[in-house]
Amino acid sequence: MIAAEPATNVTAGLPGFLVLFFVALACWFLYRSMNRHLRKVRYQAGDLTSNQRAEQRTNGADGADSAAGADTGNDRPND
Repeated sequence: MIAAEPATNVTAGLPGFLVLFFVALACWFLYRSMNRHLRKVRYQAGDLTSNQRAEQRTNGADGADSAAGADTGNDRPND
């Protein structure tokens, strides 16, 4: 008698699909949350620059804005 060959067609099946589905779903929620937080940061940064421009306009109108003492808002050192 010839022995039957073992099955070589092995798949992940339903448990593998469910794991992959929930990982993809978790990634989707994480990307969505990250996008929301990045929009909020960009919006706050836009408000900050708008406020700085308004302050520069008011300082410029008073004549208190000098080249040596003006804060440009750039924290990086000059190269």
